[in-house]
Amino acid sequence: MSIREHALRITLLMAFVLTVQCWMLARNTMPARDGISFIRIARDFSQTPLPTAIQRSSQHPLYPWLVSVTQRVLFLQPDSKTWLQIARGVAAAGCVLLVIPMYLTGLRLGNARTAFTAPLLFSVIPVFTRVSVDCMAESSYLLFFMRESGKETLD
Repeated sequence: MSIREHALRITLLMAFVLTVQCWMLARNTMPARDGISFIRIARDFSQTPLPTAIQRSSQHPLYPWLVSVTQRVLFLQPDSKTWLQIARGVAAAGCVLLVIPMYLTGLRLGNARTAFTAPLLFSVIPVFTRVSVDCMAESSYLLFFMRESGKETLD
């Protein structure tokens, strides 16, 4: 299979995951309690120096930091509805981007069919589809984990 065909498959998978995530975001309005705490930590990151905010944080800082940086980069208003939308968008983006390392890992460990099927099935697991709606950090953790484990399979 050529690189172009793999790129097309990855693009189709990313479009499918984006569709699933948008559908979930449109259907559900309330985030999980942990999601609200991540938003609170992200707001703290934007209002206080980073080392102080990390020390005060009760959660791992990666996801709240990504939410805070996204808010700053996009120059959005810091109201509660905007923070919720940003947190959901960051989680959904993590879910969509997770397709790339998952596909490449499946390609290295199996074949083209495995590489396509694994992210396709993973994207419709109910727990995974709730990640962006609930503003949870798992998508960013999985994204970086798969990226690093992909490096290991190259060695």
